[in-house]
Amino acid sequence: MASNRRSHNAQDEKLREWKRLLHQSSLIPCPSPTVVSHFFQLGLELVNGDPGPAQEAIKLSASNDGLLFIKDIADRHVHAAQAAGDRPGLRLWTTEIKPLFQLLF
Repeated sequence: MASNRRSHNAQDEKLREWKRLLHQSSLIPCPSPTVVSHFFQLGLELVNGDPGPAQEAIKLSASNDGLLFIKDIADRHVHAAQAAGDRPGLRLWTTEIKPLFQLLF
């Protein structure tokens, strides 16, 4: 029972951190690649965890703030990676785009 409670609290903490990053990105446009990577990693952990936080993460991903976050990545990060050459594109795929698809599908 205590282990289950700790797991639930850990999921709640991840959801709070994920929501904070989402809210922060609406205040400060163009989040750094590190923030984006952390955001999607947390989202993926939430989706693979308890149903309640997973549903909340999915719902918020489809919200205006979530869609603006994804649009910002498409508008800025993808273009920046293309301009920088092949290696940054690989990093972009591994740390941002692939986790986005894993979160959505």
